Amino acid sequence: MKSESKLYSYYFANFARLGKFVTRRSYVFDASLIAKLKERATSSDHAKPTSVEVLTTFIWKCYMDKCNSTEEPFLLIHQVNLRTRADPALPEESFGNFIWLTATKCINPTTNFKDLVTEIDRAIRKIDSKFVKVL
Repeated sequence: MKSESKLYSYYFANFARLGKFVTRRSYVFDASLIAKLKERATSSDHAKPTSVEVLTTFIWKCYMDKCNSTEEPFLLIHQVNLRTRADPALPEESFGNFIWLTATKCINPTTNFKDLVTEIDRAIRKIDSKFVKVL
């Protein structure tokens, strides 16, 4: 058993370092800002946008505005948790990466906020129980 532990430590050492680490949050959004973004994103096509959808759209829109490019499309890749989309749902304690990537493309960076939220929602909703079953 000790030899297995040494072997594991040897391989693990290639990927990890010992020491003190500091983790910082890059962005912190106040709940009132998230509520305002949700209100701004609500439309007849999308009555209840999620916090993830509006914050992702907000960051993406800021990025596109900063780039000032109208010639190239922008592509957003988003991770989707497959555990909740399986039927029956997989336990949250399931081991491994049960994720799938979905993409949203924006050809016109001047697209309004509501429409971008709706497009992200459509891309995420494509990953449903039928998709997971085929997968």
